[in-house]
Formats: sequence, C-alpha cells, structure tokens
Amino acid sequence: MIDRLQRIQYFSQNIKIIFSIFIIAIVTYLHVMTTPSIEMEISLPIDKIAHAILFYFVGLWFFLIAREDQLVSLLILLCIYAFSMELLQMNLAYRSFEWLDWLADLFGILLSFFHLFKKL
Repeated sequence: MIDRLQRIQYFSQNIKIIFSIFIIAIVTYLHVMTTPSIEMEISLPIDKIAHAILFYFVGLWFFLIAREDQLVSLLILLCIYAFSMELLQMNLAYRSFEWLDWLADLFGILLSFFHLFKKL
C-alpha cells in the first residue's frame, strides 16, 4: 500500500497544490457545517473516531507530498491547523470547541506520520 501511495510524489506540482487546497477546503467545511442530530445508544465516541480518520488521511496526503526536510514543520502546521479548526468551531453558535476532538485530530496526524515514516 505504501508503494501505491508513494506514487503521489510523482504528481505535478500544480496537481498537488490544487488537491491540497481542495482537502483544506473540505476539512474546513466539515468543521463548520451543522451536524445532524443522530440518537445512538452506544458508548463509542463516533465523532472522535471520525476526527482521527479524517486527519489520518489529511496527514497521509501532506506527508507524502512534502520533502523530508519539511516533515517536522509540516507536522507542527497540521497540529496548528487542527487546533484552529476547533477554535473556529468555538465561534459558531451551533458548534463547540472540544479538547478531545483536537486530541483525536492529533492522533490521526501522528498515526499517519508514524505509518509512513516509522513503518508501524
């Protein structure tokens, strides 16, 4: 799977930029949209799992297109982006800031990093 994902590195710079902007726009939209109210009788925090999965794939994309000397900076920027999405939600009447959401985002980012570079 890693070999298939690493083919992304051969995309043109313009395609990488356009797809990156698209990913950022989608993730931002998902953080500001109104969420449907679904009554579920389970103790599993589905929204935290969704945060981790979403940022896992965001991290995969950005870590695959980045140069090796940019990885630490990119890791920090992705963490700041995840935090800024939670801050954005704090300013919306229909959403709220949650530390656990941010921690789930960080978990997804770190999981993608270690998946790609530490061979988990």
